[in-house]
Amino acid sequence: MSRWSRDAQTQQFAEAVRDFAAQHHSPEAPPTREAWRAAGELGLTGLQIPEEFGGSDAASYRIVATAVSELATISHGLSSTFTVSCDIATAYLVRYGNTETKQRWLPALAAGEAIAALALTEPGAGSDLAALTTRATAVDNGWSLTGTKTFITNGSIADVVVVAARTSDQHRGRGVSLFAVDTSLQGVSRHALVTAGHSDCDTGELAFHEVILDNSSLLGVLDEGLFHLLERLPQERLTSSVANLAQARDALELTLQFAKSREAFGSTIGSLQHNAFRLAEVDAQLAAVEALVDRCIDDLDANVMSSADGARAKLLSARVENAILDLGYQLHGGSAFLADAPIHRRWVDGRITRVWAGADEVMLHLIAQDLGLHP
Repeated sequence: MSRWSRDAQTQQFAEAVRDFAAQHHSPEAPPTREAWRAAGELGLTGLQIPEEFGGSDAASYRIVATAVSELATISHGLSSTFTVSCDIATAYLVRYGNTETKQRWLPALAAGEAIAALALTEPGAGSDLAALTTRATAVDNGWSLTGTKTFITNGSIADVVVVAARTSDQHRGRGVSLFAVDTSLQGVSRHALVTAGHSDCDTGELAFHEVILDNSSLLGVLDEGLFHLLERLPQERLTSSVANLAQARDALELTLQFAKSREAFGSTIGSLQHNAFRLAEVDAQLAAVEALVDRCIDDLDANVMSSADGARAKLLSARVENAILDLGYQLHGGSAFLADAPIHRRWVDGRITRVWAGADEVMLHLIAQDLGLHP
């Protein structure tokens, strides 16, 4: 059990989240609206929302990490759909939304009556946020939004989407702004994408065609949206790291159980020196990354976690998760090839972790910059 979930309060919450996940998880479909409302009753959807808007505004990120870890132990997709709304997208509304925006969306989000998404990635831009082509043009009393976003978690089911759009042609990171977009507005169209894994998590593509937004939709400072994103992305990457480690630990335990029971050549496959050493190696690597993530959680609560450390945690947690999944798949042999095999599902779901929330190459770029290098 991770260090952040050992005190009595977080352990009680962990058990409640575990029970919720077991009751409401469906392997082949995103959570129903009933499940979202149940999450609201549990307090899961209000962890980042102030009490005045119906949330609990968790005093410590450890509470959030506990929820993420419990959800991800059941399924990466289940964790993704809830944390993108509750921990990632909602945080922009809380931190940068004006009073009107907060009153409109936060009570519904806290109650699980609304779902949120964060729309950054575009078909031609990927992780390069400075290359966004979605544009918001000033009109009378508001903005006209046009563009396309893709690979968006909760994209086809969200009620409100935090959208990054270009609002001017300034350089050096300026000229991008964030908007809270009501997906029921005229000019918004979207559809779900079929993905290789995460069948229990919605992934969508959104198109905006001259969508009229009022001035209250602007989040934060005009043309400073990229800097707002940079303030929030380290926590998003830490949240991703927590989920990665939960799945990694679960996959390792699954593989150890199999290796201790499956016999070949007169002994269990786990007792063969090569296999035993490989399992020992990934266990040591996992323990080291868990220690890094634990430290990052402490630093985030103390408001001193650096962007580079968030990148380190995200890079290494995704890599150790995939190393464990690959080894687990190999040691399970032909049984891993069965679609309903637990290791198979985890292996399919896990590969995307080296791409989303910033690909490995983006994380390496951030770490290199922290070292005083400029690749």
